[in-house]
Amino acid sequence: MIVVGTGQSAGSDGVQAAGEAARRAMARAATLKADLALLLLTPDHKEAIPRAVRQVRETTRAERVLGATVAGTLTTDGELDQEAAAVMVLGGDLQLLAGITPCAGRSHEAGRELGERVGRRSGKGALLLLLPDPVRLDPYAFLDGVRSGAPEVTLAGGGLAGDADGAVCFLDGRCEQGAVASLLIEGDFTPSLDLTHACQPLTEPMRVTRAAKNTILEIEGRPAVEALARAGEDHALGMSVHRAAELLVMGVMDDAGTGYVVRPLLGIDRARGAITAGDRIGEGQHVLFALREALSARDDLKAMLDRRASATKDRNVLGFYFNCAGRGQDLYGAPDVDSGLLQRRFGGGGILGLASSFELAGDEGRAQVHLYTGVLALCAYTS
Repeated sequence: MIVVGTGQSAGSDGVQAAGEAARRAMARAATLKADLALLLLTPDHKEAIPRAVRQVRETTRAERVLGATVAGTLTTDGELDQEAAAVMVLGGDLQLLAGITPCAGRSHEAGRELGERVGRRSGKGALLLLLPDPVRLDPYAFLDGVRSGAPEVTLAGGGLAGDADGAVCFLDGRCEQGAVASLLIEGDFTPSLDLTHACQPLTEPMRVTRAAKNTILEIEGRPAVEALARAGEDHALGMSVHRAAELLVMGVMDDAGTGYVVRPLLGIDRARGAITAGDRIGEGQHVLFALREALSARDDLKAMLDRRASATKDRNVLGFYFNCAGRGQDLYGAPDVDSGLLQRRFGGGGILGLASSFELAGDEGRAQVHLYTGVLALCAYTS
């Protein structure tokens, strides 16, 4: 039997909030003892971490407490973005490997070390959670390193939040900045990944015909700024080229041409007719332009959750949702939109989420860094 439960709480006292979140998680799990507790705290509770860990261990009787500081917490009860704590408790027929890996200035090496450590253990029924401090980290190099050591493991994660010195990762009594908190979960379940974008595509995929590193010079044989201008004009958005560069994002198509990763537009060079993107774009790749927009974001999430609910019908789930920090109330103009949709599809108690600075997702030998995206990792199991 797999044991899982989640809870969260808001309050200016970090220890009290962590304790209340842990009590709710234990009630949902219907257990007297957890094997591991995953604790997420907003950065305003940084100073309370040692006492909060002790409180969570006392409440859950967990052998290990793994955690980190995050921009916001999310459960099917709602979303909190300040003075908050969230807890997931895990136990029963699960094998759990928790760790902290220093990564500042050594992104690929840290990823390889972590990949090799989990790759020796992970099998088909395994999910690797990654919670990296984004300060002094190259997420692309880190993910490449993980893949070199564990090429097939299903993984998901999101960038943490902290102060000027970075986010804090902690395991029991050990706290580190410039690190990655990780948790390998193994059991009799089938892990799956899906994602949702906060964007409405405005164009069909177009071929990049001239590029240098992250500068796109031509699309379909014409200056890249012309394609950007047309994306705004064709949809009556009334945008100048400069305004379009501020409001639109670029979707870079995957090799199969069925999905895309979102990258920001960093600027334009009118003299060269060029666009600067937030990633390297190679000649021959296909891209599209998209608008970050609330209605499309909600509808795309609904469709994704419908797919997952259908795939996990009549089974229990434990899951994690890594939600771009830009997908909250500022996008929708209302609170708890994403968490409310999760609750309606999957009920309460088994899903923990966070507001992330970037998102990580990988399965079937592939892995990607995402932006403006929600990544849902689910483990479906029978009681």
